[in-house]
This record gives sequence, C-alpha cells and structure tokens, in this order.
Amino acid sequence: MRMGTQQAEVAATVHFAAQEAKNRPEGSPTEKDVLDTVMKWKQKRRPPLDEKEVAMTVRNLNAQLDRCQGKHRLADHGRGHFSSLTTAH
Repeated sequence: MRMGTQQAEVAATVHFAAQEAKNRPEGSPTEKDVLDTVMKWKQKRRPPLDEKEVAMTVRNLNAQLDRCQGKHRLADHGRGHFSSLTTAH
C-alpha cells in the first residue's frame, strides 16, 4: 500500500498510540481510546489533523490486524477493542 507523508504520519501515530495504550493498567483500549489519544497528541499540529481521517485510519488498521491475525471482532456498539490488543466477545 502506498501512502503520502500525512497518511504515513497518521498511521504511525495510530500504531504508536495503540501500543502505548496496551501498556496502561486500565485494560484493553477501544478504537475511541486510540482516536482520542492521537487527537490529543496532535492537537497543536498545523494544519490540524482531520478527526474523520484519523478515525478511518484507526478502523482500517484495526480491520487489517483482524484479517492478518485471523480474528473476528464484534462491533461492541461502535466501541470495538483494538484487535492487536484483544478480541471483544
């Protein structure tokens, strides 16, 4: 998959945020947790990141990890767990 510079920045930040969240004692992060972390980290970025683009990146990377790992994730009412960290039941 080819990416532009901004897409690569967003993807790398999403990946890093998910890995950081994995180490927190609160448990498995949701996609929303990862989205919120990325938006907080990048709040001073100019031009600002588009929240919808970041959300789509979180969802797409989550889905790709599910396919690669052969896991099936339930939607959990829009709060699906980031699959590299856990699989929702």
